[in-house]
Parts: sequence; C-alpha cells; structure tokens
Amino acid sequence: MKYKDLFFLIHKSKKYADGEPFLRSFLSNPKNDDHANAHFQMGVIHEANAKTKDVLKENQVKVTLLDSAVYFYSKSKSLITEKEVKRNGEYYEDEFLRRDLRTGKMGIKMSDVHLDLDERVNKINDRIANLKSIDTHFSKAKEEYQLAYHSY
Repeated sequence: MKYKDLFFLIHKSKKYADGEPFLRSFLSNPKNDDHANAHFQMGVIHEANAKTKDVLKENQVKVTLLDSAVYFYSKSKSLITEKEVKRNGEYYEDEFLRRDLRTGKMGIKMSDVHLDLDERVNKINDRIANLKSIDTHFSKAKEEYQLAYHSY
C-alpha cells in the first residue's frame, strides 16, 4: 500500500480505526521506518484512542496509549527536516500551514512543526502525570471505602 492512499484514509477521512492496522503494517516494514509523517499520524491515532478511554476504569490503558503517542511524536520530530517539509508539504498542511508575518505568504516552517510537536509532547506528559495521580487517589479512595464498609 502506498502512503498517499493510507494518508487519505487516516487523515482526510479521520477513520483511525480503519487505517491503524494498515499504518502499523506500513511502519513494520524496515524500509518505511524513516517515514516522518507515518510516525506523526501514528502519534495522532494513539492520542485520539486515549481520549476514548475512561479515566478511572481504563487508566493504565490510557497512560500506555499516551506514552506511545509521545514515542511516535518524538520519533517524527527527529525525522522531520527542512527537506521533508518541502518535499511532502501536503502531509503537513492541515496541521502546520500558517501565514508568515514578515512576508504574508502561507507556508510551513520546520520550526513551527518542531515547536508544535514539543508542545504536544509536553501536554501529553502533563496529562500522564495527572492520570497517575488520579489513579493513586482513586485506589486510596477504594481502600478507604472498603475499610469503612467492613467497619460498618
């Protein structure tokens, strides 16, 4: 499968569940391991899947998915270069197309892409820390409830 077809399935139609198995098989091929946008899209998929999980019931699954999203975002950041942005600009237009304030032209800057990826990773790491805290407090509340129930 060509990545252009896969990109349309995942990004344009937002059918993450349909496209994820194809993207996994695409990335499992060693010659596609350096495809920056495929790693970025996998990070987006993991982040979107984490949003569907319950905070209390599926906390560990949610943390695992967010951790995977951080991995894929970091991997894509290391692979995104100026050459990649110029060659495959259509993959990044929806997320990173901005007007340059000096020239007034619309374009994609590598620095904007890296800044956005850094912000995403920082927000996800904060969310992971909050989820771990919630899990600790929820476990403690369950223990206290059990103690109170048995005492009653």
